[in-house]
Amino acid sequence: MNSVSIIICTLNRAEHLRGTLEAIDQVNVPSDFSVEVIVVDNGSKDHTATLVMEWNPRQVQKRYLVENRPGQCYARNTGVSISNCDLILFTDDDIRPPIYWLEMMCRPIVNGEADAIAGRITIASHLERDWMTERHRSALAIRDGQNLPANLVGANMSFRRDVLLKVPFFDTELGPGALGFGDDSLFSRQLFQAGFRVVVGSKETEVVHHFDQSRLSYESFVETAIRRGRSKAYVAYHWLHNEPNFVRSRFFYRWLMLKLRRIILKSKQNRDGIAINEYLLIQRLSFLRFLMEIGNQPRNYTKRGLVKLIQNDVLAAK
Repeated sequence: MNSVSIIICTLNRAEHLRGTLEAIDQVNVPSDFSVEVIVVDNGSKDHTATLVMEWNPRQVQKRYLVENRPGQCYARNTGVSISNCDLILFTDDDIRPPIYWLEMMCRPIVNGEADAIAGRITIASHLERDWMTERHRSALAIRDGQNLPANLVGANMSFRRDVLLKVPFFDTELGPGALGFGDDSLFSRQLFQAGFRVVVGSKETEVVHHFDQSRLSYESFVETAIRRGRSKAYVAYHWLHNEPNFVRSRFFYRWLMLKLRRIILKSKQNRDGIAINEYLLIQRLSFLRFLMEIGNQPRNYTKRGLVKLIQNDVLAAK
């Protein structure tokens, strides 16, 4: 029997979570699989606890626990630490999986074809916009194009439990509630570095992302660019050991470019979405600004290391 833990981390999103749990209840569970759903509540003040307690799944077991330390990676690590299953399957609280999702995200691992699966993610139809480019979709963590890179995204990723013997946790300085992003991409890089096989999932793995419509606003894209820039800088400095050379001059040059762009195009700004060149400039400015902040810190990893050097506040997986 192949055992699987589906882990969902959530915070004050009970009604979004309701749709995800209802969709999981419709997923096909093969006869040779035993499945549990672990909901890790990252300190919700809404009716999340009541919702999970009242949910009566037909095919899977359920577990509910609270991780009060703020930050999605604390919740991820807590969920992993209490699981004893052979496979770990992560999804988010605003995702709708297709019927054969579970099997397609796990069977290649069971068959020895992969150590981890980077599942596909598409956008709910009511959130599609004419102005969206591939760059916009990437900023929204959408993975539904051709020739996708084998990078794990937390909304739809699975892996063999024993990869945690080499890469034991998600970095709590990254991800929502901390720097904002990058926890899943760093974990993915570390799996590659350790020699594990990460492959892109088939079309049958494609989940539908029902994120909040506010994420399409200009202001939300600006905030995303800032957080992605900071997260990328953290990985570049602490994990890749990139040297922050000429950061101030590079920062000033891009700051000036952004100022000029906003002056010239001020009347053309669309409050729904963002011009992708502006998004990339903001992200790069945030990257350089954060490099200036952390450029004298001790490194958190050896170069391309698999385990963080300082682990005082991290739950290591069992």
